[in-house]
Amino acid sequence: MNVLIATNRLISFTGSEVIALEVGEAFRARGHPPLLFANAVSEEFLEHAKGRGLEVSWEQLPALASFDVVWSQHFVLPLLVDGRPPAAGTKSPFTVFMHLSPYEPYEAAVPVVEDLFAHAVFANSPETRAALLAAGIAPERVKVFPNPAPSAFERDRASPSSALSRLLVITNHMPPELKEALGILEGEAGLRVRHIGDGGLRKRVLPEDLGDCDALVTIGKSTQYALLARVPVYCYDIFGGPGWLNAAHFAKAEYYNFSGRCCGRKLAARDIAAELISGFAPAARFIAGLDRRALDRFVLEPYIDFLVDAASRRQPLTAGEARRISRAGHQLGRVCQMAAAIRREVATVETARRQLQEDEAALAEAQRLVAERDALVGQYAEGLARAQELVHERDAEVQEHAQALAEAQRLVAERDALLHQHAGGLARAEELVRQRDAELKEHAQALAEAQRLVAERDALLERREAELNERAKGLDEARRLAAHWCALSSKHEQELHQLRADLVRMQSSLSWRGTAPFRWLGRLFTKS
Repeated sequence: MNVLIATNRLISFTGSEVIALEVGEAFRARGHPPLLFANAVSEEFLEHAKGRGLEVSWEQLPALASFDVVWSQHFVLPLLVDGRPPAAGTKSPFTVFMHLSPYEPYEAAVPVVEDLFAHAVFANSPETRAALLAAGIAPERVKVFPNPAPSAFERDRASPSSALSRLLVITNHMPPELKEALGILEGEAGLRVRHIGDGGLRKRVLPEDLGDCDALVTIGKSTQYALLARVPVYCYDIFGGPGWLNAAHFAKAEYYNFSGRCCGRKLAARDIAAELISGFAPAARFIAGLDRRALDRFVLEPYIDFLVDAASRRQPLTAGEARRISRAGHQLGRVCQMAAAIRREVATVETARRQLQEDEAALAEAQRLVAERDALVGQYAEGLARAQELVHERDAEVQEHAQALAEAQRLVAERDALLHQHAGGLARAEELVRQRDAELKEHAQALAEAQRLVAERDALLERREAELNERAKGLDEARRLAAHWCALSSKHEQELHQLRADLVRMQSSLSWRGTAPFRWLGRLFTKS
C-alpha cells in the first residue's frame, strides 16, 4: 500500500512535524513505508527521517493517483490536484484531512477540496472539531484525533513518586514567569530541571525522556506522551493554564487540546513554583489512578489500523462523484492557485528563515568575537596599567641608578689617582719580577742538573740492587751447601766416634790381646 503524508513544513521537531513523523513511522511499522512531502524541509529533519527509514520529498510534486492513502495537513493537498477530472470506476486514494488548530489559517477547512476528496476529516481536539463544524463540514465526517502518542510511550509505574526532584519542561515558547519559577525551583528547592525545546535542548521527544523525570511541564501534544507514561502533567505555557491535571478540570483541558487556553489563568513565578511543589503528590496519585481504558483514545496505532482497513475497502468513483469533481474544476483551479501561492510563500519564508539562521549565527559569532575583543581590551587595559606602574617604578630605579653611577664615577676618579700613584711602584715591581725570572731560570737549570744526577744515581742504585740480588742468591746457595756439609760432617763424626768406640772394645777384648804377638811379628817382618 502506497502512503503519502503531506504537510507544509518539515523543519524542526514541533507539533505538526512530529505528527507527520509518528504517523509515517506507524504506517512503516505496518509494512507500508510512506513518502513524506512538504513545501520546505530542513537538513536536520531530512537526516532524522532518513535515520528512521522514511523517504522525504519537497522539490517534485507527487502524483495523487499513485497512492492508496493520503494524509494531508495544512493547505497542501490542492497542490497535488492536477486539474484533470478522474474517470468513473477509478479508485482515488483514501484521503485524510488533518486539522491541528481551531484558529490558525493553515489549519482551516479547505474549501471545495475537502468536500470532493476527503474520506475522513480529523480534528486534534473537540474545540477544533467545533470550528470545522462551524465552517460547514458535516458532523458525521469529522472525527477527533486527540494527538495520540505512539504506544512506545506506554508504561506502568509501580507506585507514584512521593517527592518531586526531577522536572522535565517541554516548550518552544517559554513564558517569562515560568522561566523565573524554574530558576526558583533549581536554586531554592534543589530540583533538577531539564528543558527540551527552543531555548533549551533542541531534539525530538522520545520515550526515554519521559522515563527520566518525576513530572512534566508542557502543553499540547507532549501531554499525551506523559499520560501514556503515567507522568504527572503541569499544564502551563504561553497561554497560562490550569496547572496540575486532575479530575476537576481534565475534561475541559482536553477539550482545548491541553493548550492551557481552557481557563485564562496566569500566575506569578513564586505562585507557579509553590504550586509545582505542593500539588505534585495529588497529581501523581491522579495520573497513577487513571483507568487504562480511559487512555486508549490517546494511543496512535489503532487510528492507523483504522486508516489501513478503510483504505483497503475504498470503492471506485461513481459517475456522480466524477461529475461533481468535473463541475468543480474552476473552483479547484482557484484553490490550487492559492495552494501554489502558499508554496511559493513558504519557500520564500524558508529562504528567509535560513538566511536569518545564518545571520543569527554570524551575529552570534560576531558577538562572541566582540566579547573576546572586549575581554582582550580589558586584559590590555590591565596590562597597560601594570606597564605604567612598572614604568614609574623603572623611572625611580633609573634615578637611583643615576645617583649610583655618579658615585661610581667619583670612585673611579679616585681609583685612577691611586693607580697613577702606584704606576711607579708597578714599574719597580716589574723590574723585580724580571730579576726573579732570571734567578728562577738559573734555579731551573740547576734543578735540571740535579734531576740528571738523581737519574744517574737511580740507575746506579738499580745496578747495585741487581748485584745484591745475585749475591743474595749465591749466599743462599752457599748456606744451603754449608748446611749440607754440616749434616755430612755430623754424620761422619758420629761414624768416627762409633769406630773409636768399636776399636776400644776390640783392643780391650781377649782376642785382640791374644793376637798381639802375631801383630808384633807382622810389623817386625814388614820392617825387615
